[in-house]
Amino acid sequence: IYSVHPSLYGRDDCFVIMLQYLNELSFHYIAAGTVKAAQEWLRFMRQCVVMKKPLETRSEVQQIRSLSLSVKDCKLTKVAHSQIYCLIAVDGTCVARTRPISEQSPCIFDENYRFDDLPLYSGTVNVDVNAMKKGLWIPKDASIGGVQLQLTKLPNGQQFDQWHTLVIPGTKASKGSLRVIATFKHEVILPLDAYRSLSEVIMDNDLVVIETMSKVFTEHHQELATTLIEIFCHHQRVLQIISKCLAKVIQNEENMATLFRASTLATMLM
Repeated sequence: IYSVHPSLYGRDDCFVIMLQYLNELSFHYIAAGTVKAAQEWLRFMRQCVVMKKPLETRSEVQQIRSLSLSVKDCKLTKVAHSQIYCLIAVDGTCVARTRPISEQSPCIFDENYRFDDLPLYSGTVNVDVNAMKKGLWIPKDASIGGVQLQLTKLPNGQQFDQWHTLVIPGTKASKGSLRVIATFKHEVILPLDAYRSLSEVIMDNDLVVIETMSKVFTEHHQELATTLIEIFCHHQRVLQIISKCLAKVIQNEENMATLFRASTLATMLM
């Protein structure tokens, strides 16, 4: 069961059910009427789906998987069709598409998609480049080529920008390349009790843990500052952390002319 991007049917209240019986697959696209109704149907039906879960999976642990996908541009050799478009599929189930554009080199799509709450069983995302002629959909065997992304092989939380070779289905011949930018996030959320001891350590008055984290996560100060602010806001101590961090910066700064000029955790907190 997957949510369907509005680009596929021009409406945002759709989802798709994939059924497998032996070696046969069938796809059923359903319009729920409203976005809220579609979300409720998705939540309810996913609870009814019987899937084989890993032994280490615990019911009290929540896992959130999301994917941000950008189809940028495509460099093609000569294609005898008037328009080019891309279909995006999750686990072989079509959930989105780009707009068709006139044949040119390069073909610039520059379209962004976001898929939140991907099912735990989702493993692949395919971007297939297809050709369209005279406004009519042409058979699948006219596919120019495609790109397959293995979600488990993408760097978690990091942007993956790469040109992919387009290979004609069933052959080794190449028809060009496609640039795709993907950011996959797999977050594991433990029960609240598991975070209480960590929260107490972070809020310690000497700020040792916060200083250590700022040195370790030098390239992620923005994300770290946002998380810290949320924690201290929850405990109503946000002014305390900001004032203490600023006091540390002022104490260690030798040149007052460059005070707060660097992109530090303290400036991010402010």
